[in-house]
Amino acid sequence: MFPKNILFGILISCIITFSAFAIYPYFALIFFGDIYLIIGTVIGTIFSLKNRKQDQSHIKTAIIVGIGGACLSSILISLLQWVFYILDYGFNIVVFFLYLFNFLPFYLILALIVGYLIGYYYSRSEENTELLSY
Repeated sequence: MFPKNILFGILISCIITFSAFAIYPYFALIFFGDIYLIIGTVIGTIFSLKNRKQDQSHIKTAIIVGIGGACLSSILISLLQWVFYILDYGFNIVVFFLYLFNFLPFYLILALIVGYLIGYYYSRSEENTELLSY
């Protein structure tokens, strides 16, 4: 079972990404909603790292939050797109999986990179504060 800080970080990341995408869906740097994923992952990861236990690794925690948030976000965004498809063209489950496989790989790669960078930053900043405290 995941610690509460990781679960809440994943939920925060997912809620921010999905709600921003639902409000304005196609704002992007490279791919649909990628800026929302970056913002959601940054906020969720920072929350998770600020509330982490002493035995949790910075980088591992940040990567888990990033990947978990990306998976949930891509599922919810695919569901949203699929509902709009159903309203226009009718029910087709294959379209949901096409949307999912369209969003999921890019979101996973992006969240992995963002999670690693934030985890690395926090681990380095904590090392620097430990050195200064001596």
